[in-house]
Amino acid sequence: MDKKQLLLDGYVKILKGHFDSVRVFCTKHEDEGDVTFSFDSGRGNLQAQLGQIRAWLLEKDAIAKRDGWDHAYECRGSSEDRGNE
Repeated sequence: MDKKQLLLDGYVKILKGHFDSVRVFCTKHEDEGDVTFSFDSGRGNLQAQLGQIRAWLLEKDAIAKRDGWDHAYECRGSSEDRGNE
């Protein structure tokens, strides 16, 4: 198994100790070959994870449609989205 996947799995295991369900997505761009690798890991209730992912996608899609797509846009997490950072 890839070292990055093992690292991600370890953090998900730690987070699961504090939450009912966890799902984390990560990407790693490699200049050699100009390729991006995707990693994900999760624990807990899969239906809860899928519901949260769907709600997040719908929310971000609505924001993108409202504001127009900006390739420089970076999602920094829900606390910033709500102005609570």
